[in-house]
Amino acid sequence: MTIFTTKFWLAALAIAGALVGPSMSHAYGAAGTLGLLAGLFLAAVVLDRERPEGREATSGPEWLKRPSRPIRVLIVGAGSVGRALARELEADGRHYVVGFVDDLPDREPPAGYPLLGTREETADIVRALSIDEVYVAWAPSWQQRLAEDLAARVPGARLCVVPSPYEALMDLSGVESRGDIALVRLTDATRARRAMTKRIFDVIVSIVLLAFSAPVMLLAALLIRLTSRGPVIFRQERIGQHGRPFVLYKFRTMVEDAEAQTGPVLSSGKDDRRLTPVGRWLRVFRIDELPQLWNVLRGEMSLVGPRPERPELIEKFRKQVPKYMLRLKVKAGMTGWAQIHGWRGNTSLERRIEHDIYYIENWSLWLDLKVLALSLVRGFVNKNAY
Repeated sequence: MTIFTTKFWLAALAIAGALVGPSMSHAYGAAGTLGLLAGLFLAAVVLDRERPEGREATSGPEWLKRPSRPIRVLIVGAGSVGRALARELEADGRHYVVGFVDDLPDREPPAGYPLLGTREETADIVRALSIDEVYVAWAPSWQQRLAEDLAARVPGARLCVVPSPYEALMDLSGVESRGDIALVRLTDATRARRAMTKRIFDVIVSIVLLAFSAPVMLLAALLIRLTSRGPVIFRQERIGQHGRPFVLYKFRTMVEDAEAQTGPVLSSGKDDRRLTPVGRWLRVFRIDELPQLWNVLRGEMSLVGPRPERPELIEKFRKQVPKYMLRLKVKAGMTGWAQIHGWRGNTSLERRIEHDIYYIENWSLWLDLKVLALSLVRGFVNKNAY
């Protein structure tokens, strides 16, 4: 049994003890709460101890390290660099180059490889052909050619270059090579392990929260039904991880057909006339978000992460805010780093994105526990809790 598997079993036993504890004690409230907190504390200690970044396993037979099937590769750019990269990848016996994408209409596809489409179609091609890795082959841009020309012809002038968003993301500690070709890997090698850790944490904690919040949810449903027309549960399409749509569930807090006249718009806050009296209070205490625990159990959301948006608003925001689409690298959350700092509702979108990116780049179970704990406090007293 590997160390990683052992850690998960220890965490499962710790949380199981936390869940069983209340039923074995007469003092349900105190013992149950202490047992739950102790279990979550031990789980966080056990699960959050990752191996150092960039360190790979060095023990075990070689065949265990090889993938069970070839790694399916798509190369963006069918120029000389892309062709050389294809040869290097297939030479190691672990990669299979499915094909290339390129925008130049007069460019011939490399011998033996199909030209599958244009750069705009890359995401669709990746999904349709089950691509495991995408390599963006280098090609000189006009900015680089101009910089090289200026550096050669006017060396006395200082030259400064503003990096593109993807260049700003590059971590030079992640440089590797394929033959004579240098590569910068933009994705985290430990993301699969971290995703599994986060998923186990989400499932266990959401089950506990569903059990404890059931009476509150039942009362909220009755109040909504008795005080306003329309369904108790509000369903709306949102965009989740990797741009996948899903149906988000909330307690209805507005009048029926609230956007019939306005179309998709963000709520203006506590003065929004579309809010019902009961809905206004549900939003203050964030009770309207509790049905999203079902989204978490289904794997569509996480307890903590960037808040999900509607497709129409994403198309609008992605053009207005740099790096906005980086939010889709992780699952959307019921609460997040931006929300506990007050950036929710009708507040600065730029500041919200800054906090979301900070969370993505610095994720740990400790950070999730901190966000959940602060959400219980700041969710009730924050001035933007609408």
